[in-house]
Amino acid sequence: MSSLSVNRKKLQVAVIGGGIVGLITAIALTKEGVGVHLYEATEKLAEIGAGIGLAPNAIRILQSLGVLYDVLPTFDQRPPLSKAFAFKYADEGQEMIFDSMEEGDGVGLHRIGVHRAALLDALVKHVDPQITHFGKRLQSITPLPSSNQQIMHFADGTSAEADVIIGADGIKSTVRSLLFAKDESGRVVFTGTVAYRGLITVDDAKAAGVNPAFMTRPTCLIWKGKHLIVDPIHDSDLFNIVAFVTDRSIPFGEIQRSPTEPWVIPVTPEGMLADFADCGANSDTIKLLRCINNPTKWFLYAVYPVLDTYVKGRVALVGDAAHAMLPHLGAGAGQGMEDAYLLAKLLGRSSSNPSAQDVESALKSYDDIRKPRAHSVWEGSQRVGDVYEGYGPTGFSIEGMRQDLLDLRDGLFYRGLEEDLQLKTLA
Repeated sequence: MSSLSVNRKKLQVAVIGGGIVGLITAIALTKEGVGVHLYEATEKLAEIGAGIGLAPNAIRILQSLGVLYDVLPTFDQRPPLSKAFAFKYADEGQEMIFDSMEEGDGVGLHRIGVHRAALLDALVKHVDPQITHFGKRLQSITPLPSSNQQIMHFADGTSAEADVIIGADGIKSTVRSLLFAKDESGRVVFTGTVAYRGLITVDDAKAAGVNPAFMTRPTCLIWKGKHLIVDPIHDSDLFNIVAFVTDRSIPFGEIQRSPTEPWVIPVTPEGMLADFADCGANSDTIKLLRCINNPTKWFLYAVYPVLDTYVKGRVALVGDAAHAMLPHLGAGAGQGMEDAYLLAKLLGRSSSNPSAQDVESALKSYDDIRKPRAHSVWEGSQRVGDVYEGYGPTGFSIEGMRQDLLDLRDGLFYRGLEEDLQLKTLA
């Protein structure tokens, strides 16, 4: 069996997974002077999905890492306009429920929609090709207690060593399955929610007679048991459309789907529109959905029950591998970025001639800081989905939903990770 050689002069970290969070982890570690190698199972880097929202917490991290102006080239010259969400009923009346801009609560301010592929391409520029290894599908991890190293075994017969392994391999994480194979926590379950996704153009929306208000800001269209997000993509003529429908007849996580059933399937426009027929044939909801060419239906999964820890030994989980959640807060990617940034900062303190105690202390600090924060966002994502679909604490009335929405995102997008680091240092 062949072995991939690595430089042993400083702390060596292996990142498993080359998606957005994996790339940011590698970039952040490199900035901190940590030796890093990135292992990707496929033969090239690619992202699944269309749009992704970057909120202030994510934007600050990208800026700190020096990659923001590659992700958003015009951001330094022309800061984006306020992109606070508007919440409206999804029927033909389209009555305003809650305008976060008018309320002045900061919800969604400077939140920017970007294309996932464009974000990935921008991040790739900041990762040394020499540290990226393709076709490396992880099969097992063998710890070496005598040296505190971990040996990774890949499906192609190769192996590699590292001082620390970081699993950034998404919701279907192999690293998580290896760490928690015998635990009840960390299961991946179907949430009962499906999402229809697609991109539409401004011209198509105008031709369909869609209200021009959708062209300028993100909007959430709310109806009983379903909701639709319309999100303009930065510096383009595209909108990201995600239309959600939830089956609440069975408790969360108990709807059974066969492991062999795909998570994403093509669907006919008629099949998609049928789920929103009660919004009215002339509603903007229907007009927007009709603009989607070749819609896809996504069965949304989450890690549930939540993990008791993101760290075992010298192996840590970040992003969806640790805490895959429902997307209703638009915070999943941001939480992965927070994981990557904080873990890199902590490991960076141990990058030169690290002792075993230093490394283990860094991993424990990461777990102590990130676990309660990410779990709170996980729970909030589920709660806000209930509110968006008329199942919040105060029900489906305008007054009730307005009250439910007021406090949902306080502190979510304005997290100060430097303060977390300071507090942990002082503790």
